[in-house]
Amino acid sequence: MFAVDINQSPLGLFSFFIIVSGIKLTALSWLRKKRSEMFECVGRVHALYTFPVKSCGAIECQEAQATPLGLSYQGLLDRIYGVNMDVIDCGDVAASWLNTFLGYDNLRLVYSPSYLTKRDAADKVFSWTNNAREGDMTAFSYLTSYLMTSASSLHDLNQRLDSPISMLNFRPNIAIEGTPPFDEDNWLEVKIGDSVMMRVVDVCGRCPITTIDPTTGEKDPDRQPLTKLKTYRRIPPYGSAPVFGIYCALETGGRVQVGDRVYVMRGHRIKRPTLSL
Repeated sequence: MFAVDINQSPLGLFSFFIIVSGIKLTALSWLRKKRSEMFECVGRVHALYTFPVKSCGAIECQEAQATPLGLSYQGLLDRIYGVNMDVIDCGDVAASWLNTFLGYDNLRLVYSPSYLTKRDAADKVFSWTNNAREGDMTAFSYLTSYLMTSASSLHDLNQRLDSPISMLNFRPNIAIEGTPPFDEDNWLEVKIGDSVMMRVVDVCGRCPITTIDPTTGEKDPDRQPLTKLKTYRRIPPYGSAPVFGIYCALETGGRVQVGDRVYVMRGHRIKRPTLSL
């Protein structure tokens, strides 16, 4: 034990704060070390994608900047989604092109610049709980600004299908390789490279857009892969939609690139389904 008389002199007060600061820094360093030991390397970044317009084509990139609102690549942020929020209309020329190409007469292309209000993922209400926190801001994404999938989960699915599909059917931002199939179901946190940290918010329930070929725009007549996924990836309490991939929220940003090591902290978020062919 030691004692410092902080009333004796300014030097005593200074020494007291130095000692307290040293103890605090030592404790924080120990906690960071123990926390880092909870992460294990599970694989590498397999691919990176941005989708500047919801449901339109992907831009595949070798590296990008992880920002709170999604991957940023050459100034483009990720995807637009149909929600009510303040936006900037991109003008009549863009709208005319969209309507002519798609055969509609009332479409508008809109953009959410950084200075406009964003949507908080924690405000979205489900019949189950997830790990969204106040301040998980996003612009147009369904839940969070990041969707992560794994190459092994896609391979597992393709082994069950008559015609293999592409990862782009699931429209992820980040695809991981080197993990067991659906290992991502029970990840709690993800570290990419040396600095980028993400918190897993929820699994992703899949919709009929997965049945549309991303290169041709044609819908699969048998509603694959959704039909097959429903035979083994419907997990309580997520209802009738099968799950594939995980939603993540950014904790610490930075550069991510294909080939980066991926580390995870595990936990039991959901009950794993019984897999069957």
